[in-house]
Formats: sequence, C-alpha cells, structure tokens
Amino acid sequence: MKKKLLKISILILLSSAVFILSYYLTKSYYLADKKTNGNNVVYNSENGYLKDDMKLVLKSKSKDSEQFIIDGEYTVKELKKDLGIEQGLKKDDLVNHFKALSYSIESMDDSQIILSRSFINKLQPNRYYLGEKNDFFAIYKTDSKGVPFIENASKDIFADKKKVSSLPEQDKKDIVNFKMQFKTRDDAEEAASGYF
Repeated sequence: MKKKLLKISILILLSSAVFILSYYLTKSYYLADKKTNGNNVVYNSENGYLKDDMKLVLKSKSKDSEQFIIDGEYTVKELKKDLGIEQGLKKDDLVNHFKALSYSIESMDDSQIILSRSFINKLQPNRYYLGEKNDFFAIYKTDSKGVPFIENASKDIFADKKKVSSLPEQDKKDIVNFKMQFKTRDDAEEAASGYF
C-alpha cells in the first residue's frame, strides 16, 4: 500500500513538473513570436497592438521621378489621438486607414513604419493643387519641375477641418491623387472650403 501511494505521489509530482515546464516554454516562445517577426519588432504585448512610440513616415513618389516627398511623420500614439482611439492600434487598422489614402507599407522595423504611395500623374509646374497631408486637406504648390511642396504649413494645412478619409470614395481619390489644379492659392483655398 505504501509503495503504491509513493508511486502515485511521484507520478503526480513528475506530471506537475512536466506541465509547469511545458507551460513556461510554450508561453515564452509564443510571446516572443508575437512580439517579433524576424528582426521586426511589431507588437508591444500579446494583444497585437503597435507600440505607441513607433514612428510612422508617409512619403509619395512621382511616376516620372525617383524623388520622394515626405508627406508627414508622427507616432502611433499621435495617430491614435487623431483617430480618437483610446485602446491600442493594430497593424491591420493602420493598413486599412492608410489604404484609403493610397498608402501601403514599404518597410517596417522595431522603431518605424514607412508607408509610401505613387502619384497617379505628373503635376504641372508652378500650379496649386488641393491634396492631403496626414489625412488633412492641404494646399500644395509645384516647383518648376512639377514637384509639390507646402509653402506655409500653418496656412496651407487645414488641421482643424474635416479629414480627407471621411470623404466619399471618388472625392477622396481626387484629393489624394492631386486631381484638382488651380492657378492661384486663393482658388485652391476656395475649393478646399467647399469640403468643410
């Protein structure tokens, strides 16, 4: 009887030790796999949210040029604030939000995500265009080569107005792809005010 009780006790102890060891190893490897994807640290915890301090870089490239224009830089935390999200932001949410603005993920590492897009057409030199920057309406001017830039960010980016991503699909495409061209800044501003 004592031998049988001793065998059962040893079996229970060994089973418990195997269970605890396998649980610990599984949890450690599972979480390590969730937090990293190759060399790219994507998540800050097992819930799949992007790290708040991760930097987002938005850039555009012309089909007729190899030159990139930085459209905006901000953090996941700033994007969450702009979108009114209190909990975390997942990679799929980020992709879906920027897909509406024609951006896709170009690269991703442990500190930043670079999103890029191509312009649909070559822009006319020395003109004004209604476009977007960080999902806000913006007025761009093109230089002598047709490369767009913002002359005065405080006047030309309408951060206190409606967001471009909230527009109907066709309007959004027209804004994002610089389809609205003007000879003067005043004409561009008047067109932008029609969307507010």
